[in-house]
Amino acid sequence: MIFYKRKALKYSEDHLPILLEIYKNFNAGNQLASPRQPYKGWDTYMLLEKFKPSYIVEMGSGTSSAVFSLWAKQNNSKYTCYESHPHWGKVTKDILNEKAIEIDIRIIPDRVSEDEKTTGFKEIIPKGADFIYIDGPPCKVNGKKVPNDDILRFFDSGGRPKTIVVDGRVATCELIINSDIGIKYNFYPSFVYCLRNSKWLKSIKSGEHSVFTLD
Repeated sequence: MIFYKRKALKYSEDHLPILLEIYKNFNAGNQLASPRQPYKGWDTYMLLEKFKPSYIVEMGSGTSSAVFSLWAKQNNSKYTCYESHPHWGKVTKDILNEKAIEIDIRIIPDRVSEDEKTTGFKEIIPKGADFIYIDGPPCKVNGKKVPNDDILRFFDSGGRPKTIVVDGRVATCELIINSDIGIKYNFYPSFVYCLRNSKWLKSIKSGEHSVFTLD
């Protein structure tokens, strides 16, 4: 892990110095994901380089929004960000605007399912999105962590994204894996997912995120 963190820092210094500046600004604004950078951002950027999406949708704004905004601009791709909290949405937008990076960030209320077993955003993921990144909204209901079901709702609407990336949220991964459509995806678990499920051998080759891909 230390090797990859050093590799992430070196790559960012050589190719993405603007992201390092942005991470510092997020840190000054007390954005909680900042301590995981630049490794988290580098891992995200490498996934984008690998899968080359045409339409990215990020569920939950933050430091990763800088990565998506920059990559989308460089590759002429569409990018939309959902955020449930107006304050953090403004923080993200203001920090990116300072670097002349525009972001399509939509403030959308979160919701809880009737049985209070899942959460997500009130609006369904936009049609045509082929790369979904799940890191929001907050996943606690009555003090208990629950999975995000936005992908399942997207499946129900006919969506079949080529790539789904989950930041942490082991329960969300399980929800996708056990769904009728999700089971058809290839699943590459994150280091955290492997540890939580005692998959020691897989953890050796695992990354920062859990990734689902559709052939």
